[in-house]
Formats: sequence, C-alpha cells, structure tokens
Amino acid sequence: MKRYKLGVAAIAVSIMMVFFPEDVRAMENVSGNDVKFMAGSENLEECIGIIDVSDMVYQAGGWGVPINERPITMYALEQENERTQLKTEFLLALQQEEEILDVSSYDLSIDDVDAVKILYAELLNEHSELFYVSSEIRYSYYVSSGKLANIYLSYLGTTEAERKEYIKKVELATGEITSGMTDVEKALVLHDFLAQNCAYAYSEYLEGTLDTYPNVYNAYGALVEGKAVCQGYAVAYNSLLRAVGIPSEVCSSDAMNHAWNLILLDGVLFGKLDDAVNVTLNATI
Repeated sequence: MKRYKLGVAAIAVSIMMVFFPEDVRAMENVSGNDVKFMAGSENLEECIGIIDVSDMVYQAGGWGVPINERPITMYALEQENERTQLKTEFLLALQQEEEILDVSSYDLSIDDVDAVKILYAELLNEHSELFYVSSEIRYSYYVSSGKLANIYLSYLGTTEAERKEYIKKVELATGEITSGMTDVEKALVLHDFLAQNCAYAYSEYLEGTLDTYPNVYNAYGALVEGKAVCQGYAVAYNSLLRAVGIPSEVCSSDAMNHAWNLILLDGVLFGKLDDAVNVTLNATI
C-alpha cells in the first residue's frame, strides 16, 4: 500500500511539472509539511510560513515591540485606515476564535510578513483579554505570485469556563468604581484590588520554575490564579484601567528587566521613562 501511495504521489508531481513547471520549481526547497494543496484554486499550491511574536508579546513572556522595529509600513497598507481595518478584522477573528482570516483582499505580499508580525504583536499587547490566543500564527501565500492568502490563527486551549472566570474578576474589580470618582481615585482602587488579590511569583523566579506556571505572564494568572510576574501585573492592570476608560499601555525596559504601565490621568502621562523603553503608544495616549 505504501508503495502504491508513493507511486501515485510521483505521478502527481510529474503531471504538475508538465503543466506548472515554474510553481513546482519554486517549491523544491519547501518540505511537504509546509505545503497545502488547494483543490479548485487558480494556483494549485499554497505555501505555509510561521510568524512567532512571543518575544514581543508581554503575555507570552516577551518584552514588547522594540522601538527600532516600529513603525513598519506595509507596502500595500500605506494608508493608516487600511492598517486599522486589518487590525480590526484580526481582533474580531480572535474574539470569535476563528481559525482562518482571509487577507487576500489587502493585496499583501510575502514582503509584508514583517509588518504583519508587528501588527499582530501590537494587537495582542493592546488587548490583555486575549490571554487565550497563541503568539504563533501561520500565513499562506501563492507560489506563483507571492501574494498572501490567509492567516491561520491558533489558541492556547483555555476553556470557556476559564474565560468567563476572567470576565467575572474584571467585573468584580471594576465594580468597586463609582461614578463620582476621579480618574486618579479609580486608578488607585484598581491598583489596590490587584495588589490585594495577586502575589508576585518571586520564589518561582528565583528557583527558575516560572515555565511550570505559564499564566504568570498574563492577565488570567494575575486576576484569576492570583500569581504573576511584572508582565502579568502590568497586562492585568492595563485591562482593568481600560475597562473603566482610563488610557493605559504596557511598557518595558530591557535594562531593568521590568514591565509596568503608562497611564494618562487628567492629561498627565505617568510612568514614562526616556531610556531603554519598549512601548506601543496609540491614539489613546
């Protein structure tokens, strides 16, 4: 049976080389696991590549998007509204836990992969509630044109019950906010809630066992499990602040080996340092 399958495969490749010689030659250095054959497609083969943003996503233990890598303008997304539109489509797909995002309408090419990487990292850092989303995605492109076709999304296997528990914790914390409070008072209430309900995973850090507690880097670990390192504290606080309308961003310093929050309170930006800081600032700051 194995010989029969190999024989069929060999015949199929031979036929492709006759009718699609350029595309097949382009695939010579691509392993079989990286190629998806698309029946009925104008281009018979679709190559799969990997984007891993774990080093730039706080909830994956990363340290943010390095300043010297921002901004990267997509060749086909020169207008900011187009980049915002793609980012919005990304967010909606992740919120609905979709597995495939069709990006063919943006006319992106493989030259835009680095820009897609930056966009995806920014998105995950701006939305702490996406703790269940994998920092690794795959993309497909047509061999003949090099045009991006789809983004394949993946998730970390958290349950619906865990996500609901996270939402409950956010509601519990923000439920202590009253309409008469100033932004400063709101920020202090949320700060105290986090301080009282989360412990720093210091012993795990000293013992080098943080890998056995993967949620210490994310908002779920801080708010639900009650254990986190600086990234976990920062993304959880970011989530709480944004929930009550206070502009906030997570930032980090490689030199200090630390992450914290930038917060805009009454027109004043708190937490800003000028040196060695990786921070994504958007229109809210």
